[in-house]
Amino acid sequence: AKIIRGYSGTIPTKFRNLRKNEIEKYEKIDLASLFEVAKKDVLIEPKRFIELLKVCVVQKRSDYFIEIVHLTKKFPQFLPLTLDTILKNIDLLKNDEKKRISNTLDQYWLQNPACAEYIQIYVIRFLGHKKIERKDILFSFFKRLTRNQGNYIGRAILEQITPYVDRGQVLEIRDYFLRADVWEKRQIAMMISIHLIEDEKKPCFKNIKAISGDIYIRYIEKLFFKKNIDNGSSTNT
Repeated sequence: AKIIRGYSGTIPTKFRNLRKNEIEKYEKIDLASLFEVAKKDVLIEPKRFIELLKVCVVQKRSDYFIEIVHLTKKFPQFLPLTLDTILKNIDLLKNDEKKRISNTLDQYWLQNPACAEYIQIYVIRFLGHKKIERKDILFSFFKRLTRNQGNYIGRAILEQITPYVDRGQVLEIRDYFLRADVWEKRQIAMMISIHLIEDEKKPCFKNIKAISGDIYIRYIEKLFFKKNIDNGSSTNT
């Protein structure tokens, strides 16, 4: 997958494994000097930016990942590649480094009303990764969403936080159902089916069906009851 950048050429979005000759090459490069040059660039060449990421990986300099995330504020088209590189080398990062990167992404991109939707989607998926798991940031962002913020952002957030939400958060999100779009409604129904107990799910789905005739939501409800039957906890639907 590639994103066409504004000033020519292409920028990859995926970090590829390094070959032996690349590792030998990047072990000898002065990372500090390379980074200082990148900071001064007005338009950075993809080759130089990719090289910067590779040197960080080879030299195991996780402290520079946060600096590169700061650098993407000037070059947002490199953010997808940067986040993919970090995730594929996440074990290099200490917990405080993960937290600093997450907070920076929140400040620069999720709290920026002018940020492009595709950039926010990459940030959301990064923050919802199982080794990052910043449910707090994503849940706060979801509550701040406006109806004109993008067609997929709300659904993307719900998808990422579904494995991590607690009962209270699901009940809070359930109250958002009436003003949610169809994609968000489907994910809210899925969250209800996963996280609430049976006595809570039944009235929820009853109210949902009164509001929405969406066939996929009805399928989610039937799937929930089928699982109960298969588990021997119910005798009818």
